[in-house]
Amino acid sequence: MNKPIAALFSFCLLAVAYAGITPEQAAMLDTAAKQITTLSGKNFTVKMVSPELGKLLADQVAAKSAQMGMPIQIGIKHFLLTSKNGQQSCKVALSDDTPMKDALEPQANSMLASSGIGKMLSEASFASLNQAAEMLLTSKDSFSLMKESPKSCDFSANQGLGSFAGIPVSSVKIRTSKANQSLSSFILDLQDQSRLRGTLQMQQSPDGSLFYPVRLKLESSMKKAVQGISLPSVINAVFSEYQFQ
Repeated sequence: MNKPIAALFSFCLLAVAYAGITPEQAAMLDTAAKQITTLSGKNFTVKMVSPELGKLLADQVAAKSAQMGMPIQIGIKHFLLTSKNGQQSCKVALSDDTPMKDALEPQANSMLASSGIGKMLSEASFASLNQAAEMLLTSKDSFSLMKESPKSCDFSANQGLGSFAGIPVSSVKIRTSKANQSLSSFILDLQDQSRLRGTLQMQQSPDGSLFYPVRLKLESSMKKAVQGISLPSVINAVFSEYQFQ
């Protein structure tokens, strides 16, 4: 087979494999997913501020302390998320105006771990992003282009998508930014008729070696609970002061 014919044949195979999207668009999907999965393989800590998750913990502390006859109100300054060897954990820092802050902070962290809220924080942030990225990598040959604009590309797929949080996925839509090849939003429709929508802002590290989220919004109709505590339907999170080991 001469070179021009071989090149044409290879291009046709690639076009079929990626459901009609161009090689450049296929590379964009790959890059967007790998930005997130690369981050998940790093060890780091990061501060996270989330009004919804902060209220969730504060309400649990208030309810538990009220059962013991001494209601306690706490204010959440931020959560400190740690990712080490692919596992996530978190601690909470109380606001300075919380009464008896130094005494209450260890108790708040104990409840964060024992109530399952710490696990929920992980699942609602980096774990959910990484699972969406892994799905994109394993199913990228099922995606087709929905819409293209000067700033972004929208893709969709409705087969071979596996599951999310143990629930089969019926369809997924994603948007990637042309400016930095990053994932900027996704919608997962699940077979139990629930939906997870995520929008995020990715930022490149000063040395250019990594991308990481600085803002994340999750909107969910999933009926998910951890130890009887339901996941908020809307979660906003702002991440800052990444420290990599």
